[in-house]
Amino acid sequence: PHAKPELLLALEPVHVLAGFRPPAALAEALHDAPELAQLLPQRVLHPEQPGDVRGLLEAWLALPDAAVVEANRAWLARIRARGPATATERWALATAEDLDRGDRGSLMLVALAPHLLAPGEALFVPTGVAHALLSGVCLEVAGPSDNVVRVGLTAKPVDSGAFLRVVEVDAAPVRVPAVGVVPVPTAQFAVTVHRRTALVPASPGPHLVVNVGAAPVRVGADGMVLAPGQACEAAGGPIVGEGALRVVQVSPGGRLGAVLANVASHDRPGLVGVVAGSAAAAEGWRARLGPNPLGARHGVALCEDLPVNQAFGVLLAWQRIRPRLRPGEGALVAFAFGDGTRAAPFTQAEGGQ
Repeated sequence: PHAKPELLLALEPVHVLAGFRPPAALAEALHDAPELAQLLPQRVLHPEQPGDVRGLLEAWLALPDAAVVEANRAWLARIRARGPATATERWALATAEDLDRGDRGSLMLVALAPHLLAPGEALFVPTGVAHALLSGVCLEVAGPSDNVVRVGLTAKPVDSGAFLRVVEVDAAPVRVPAVGVVPVPTAQFAVTVHRRTALVPASPGPHLVVNVGAAPVRVGADGMVLAPGQACEAAGGPIVGEGALRVVQVSPGGRLGAVLANVASHDRPGLVGVVAGSAAAAEGWRARLGPNPLGARHGVALCEDLPVNQAFGVLLAWQRIRPRLRPGEGALVAFAFGDGTRAAPFTQAEGGQ
């Protein structure tokens, strides 16, 4: 019940297998590994739809151990005799010790789609997508779950039955830009890549700050120094360094957290404010925001004290904040009303919707 989406951010060239090949490419890959394919029924060797992969997996994982050992050894012997002709065969030789013992990950080397990430590129792996990191160093950010199901290419325990229950054969990884706020399609975490001095917004949960650059940086109000490769927790404050930075900030999930992190990575707004439904709530927000939230010149908390609807509420808020802005400045304003069911230009801050 606890999903575990992941983001892989390459720090050097990274080779990863993730998601299953499209049907035509999978059929071709199986043709190039006849020692493995001959153990499988003909009906699963030519998948026509992505969902047909499940039949292939079920047939492979049901084979006797002795048959898998023999097939793996025959496949490796042929590759060694003539030299590897494909990336799949090169990785088969790299994992030969495991395959020689009958590791069923041999089929995963054939069936999973290869991805090469250059330094600075990122790959989002949704929950249930089979994947394997083959080489390279990356920063892996995952949801708060220890649910990991393994089926091969590992010395750790495997569980084929659980794998078949949870694997999403139709799902695929997504390449995402790794500059500024990384658009990860999950609410479990938010990731921001800073390449210049930035301000980490305060939040209910701590941020993890990782220096993946080549020079030291100072983090937080106390100026903690992070050497390259070091990390720390920060409740908020600046990230300062000389020259080009490369700092990864992992923050609590949620769309509002992503909005705040986006502001911290780009030009500061002239005003950050909250519109509340009562004078008491506005006063509470005023204390929480402080005079210069997120580095803005103004922090304001307004009370919507006129009987307006959604559209006119926005116009009323604009009328009240516009005199405080300089030409060319923008404002970041959240409407915080009760349980957060009211629509607004930004999502409800107080209701966490």
